[in-house]
Amino acid sequence: MELEIFLMFFLCGCLNGDPGRSQARQKRGIFELPKAIECGTGRAAVLYLNYGCYCGLGGKGRPVDYTDWCCYKHDSCYGIAERCGCHPHFNSYKWKCVNRTVICEPTNDVCQNRACKCDKDLARCLQKAPYKVKHFWYPDSSCVA
Repeated sequence: MELEIFLMFFLCGCLNGDPGRSQARQKRGIFELPKAIECGTGRAAVLYLNYGCYCGLGGKGRPVDYTDWCCYKHDSCYGIAERCGCHPHFNSYKWKCVNRTVICEPTNDVCQNRACKCDKDLARCLQKAPYKVKHFWYPDSSCVA
């Protein structure tokens, strides 16, 4: 399963040129999150797959560092959106990347706004967080309360 997710990010072109440059608004689906991460951090989104206890699918235990805490907060943000009837993993929204900042395009759709805000906040948080290679592919067995 982890290999399938990695391949999905890699093969679907999660690298989108220079994340610091302004890019045209696009309406995408499930691929907005990886591109938002790349916009904010300048790093490939796959570097956050299975980082710590919360970056990637699932999550349990305590976040291992500030980067993992960002992913924990993002999971919580998506959880709130889901409780409001939204499907943030699949909500499509328009945004652009300007100077390593995710800019959400205004819309009247509450679910699109929530999904974009969650992803924007994650990108901004990860931008400030140090990336520690030792937490990449962190073992699930080490994620305890």
